[in-house]
Amino acid sequence: MTDRILADQDLRRKEQLFSLAFRASPALVAIIGVETGAYHDVNEKWLTDLGYTAMKLLAEPPQNWGCGEIPVIWNAWCRKLPHMGV
Repeated sequence: MTDRILADQDLRRKEQLFSLAFRASPALVAIIGVETGAYHDVNEKWLTDLGYTAMKLLAEPPQNWGCGEIPVIWNAWCRKLPHMGV
């Protein structure tokens, strides 16, 4: 096998492990865009505990949900990321 094939197989294995951990986590887990604050994905625990549907999360930006200070805090935190080496 070539190095490229081995690397592709390793990447697929890591993606599967991440997906399994993400979906099965007992914690609320979300993947959020740094630039926009938009949700790209959340696990079932997040949906169940917070009472949102996946369609609502993907269709509307968080600023439209009436989340109060969350967008302000999120934006401030995101501005710090480049200085943290992220």
